Amino acid sequence: MPELAEYVPAEPKPGRFRRGSNTTKLHGMLLKNNKFTGTWCIGMIFFENDIGVDTVKETITKRVLQFPRFRSSYDFKRKGFVELATDELDLEGYHIKIVDETVSVEDVQRDWIGNVYKYFDFDPSKPLWQFTYFKNLDDGRSLLITNISHVIGDGVSQVEVLFRMMDKDESATEVKAPKRRRKPKGRFGFLNKCYIFVEGVFTAIGSAMATPDSEGPLMRRDPTIASEQKKISIAESISLAKLKEIKNKYHDATLNDIMVALLTLTLHGYLDEVEGGKEFLKKKGRVRSSFLINTRSPKAKTTFRDGSPNNKIALGLLRFPLDVNSPANTVYKVKRQLDRVKLSPTPLVQLSLANNLLKVMNEKSAAELFAAAGNQTTAMLSNVPGPQKTAYIQGHKIQDLQFGLYSSNGLYLGLISYDGKVTVGVTLDEQLGDPKEITKHWNIQFDKLYEETMKHEGMVPKPRRTFGWLDKL
Repeated sequence: MPELAEYVPAEPKPGRFRRGSNTTKLHGMLLKNNKFTGTWCIGMIFFENDIGVDTVKETITKRVLQFPRFRSSYDFKRKGFVELATDELDLEGYHIKIVDETVSVEDVQRDWIGNVYKYFDFDPSKPLWQFTYFKNLDDGRSLLITNISHVIGDGVSQVEVLFRMMDKDESATEVKAPKRRRKPKGRFGFLNKCYIFVEGVFTAIGSAMATPDSEGPLMRRDPTIASEQKKISIAESISLAKLKEIKNKYHDATLNDIMVALLTLTLHGYLDEVEGGKEFLKKKGRVRSSFLINTRSPKAKTTFRDGSPNNKIALGLLRFPLDVNSPANTVYKVKRQLDRVKLSPTPLVQLSLANNLLKVMNEKSAAELFAAAGNQTTAMLSNVPGPQKTAYIQGHKIQDLQFGLYSSNGLYLGLISYDGKVTVGVTLDEQLGDPKEITKHWNIQFDKLYEETMKHEGMVPKPRRTFGWLDKL
């Protein structure tokens, strides 16, 4: 894959209007209709010590404000971005917040991140972002939180914003442009591919009328009513090198297959322990997750357009296979599902249908329809590939990177890799419980998966499926 392209700054031009994509318009409608259906991407950048308020402000003014959408307000009526003059930006009072008091990571997660919907009254006349710098965590570190609306850009391009905040010589030259989904080779025969295609088209057409996931420990009783308060927990990191060891023992597996399988085992461990979970598993309750699919050209060297992040994604759908009887079988079952998603037209057909519906429906009805459709699944899942060596901002070492998402879904699962480590962040509606009870199973299930995998001298054999031979037709 190519490296990220050199950034070509867009010259400031106050008053310039840039039209948003249909996906941008949709997120604008959701945000305008109800703040609980707006989506905010939360980046967490940890430093080893206090890097200084001036460093934070300089990074934002010189590296973030070069992107036009960060110096533009969103016009909800015209559905596009209007560039503002520098003196119109409320940097000190609104966009950059400084917290001087000493706080713990738990305080930040509970009182700041957990209350984004409750207390963050965004000003629709200002650019849709806010950064908060915590000078003194109680463990000696400092923390910069980036809170950016999905209206500005999807998660893929927002990750590039983080990359471009970093010192180029230390990290950006090593960052690869994000991959599009890789189609599996040789797993499915021609007739099977035809079936997957036809099934995908009809699934997309009927998706708006599909039934929501099973009510249970991870799904709200009323999917349309979100909690004002959310809770977030970050699991202890695991070794990326060990994950690669596991990947290399499974036929044609990708790292993404292994990480999603580990998430499946983590959720199974939680459900096996939480109140009502065993009954849910016995009834084979359905737990599905939407996940982002990057639809940009595989030759693209940047996720930006016109010098800014943007929205160019579709949504895939995964049902977590919670009924398998071993970690190894879970890997192969997850892989098979993800391989089918890579061949299915469902995400792109849904995107096309959504674009056409936006043209004929009034704004309020469209926002309500898409909000309801999004709440049919239990979770939202993302996988953020960060730099795989130590990165720096203004010469200050980034000790850790974490990622969260605020959306109308009750559960968000965010995989992130950085500097040879992988972790998952879990954001959960308050009414659904404590996400720490989920993340504690991450390392437990990883140890079990690693142990079972390494028992095999060669490749882990595929489980026998009664009608598995049909895949080759």
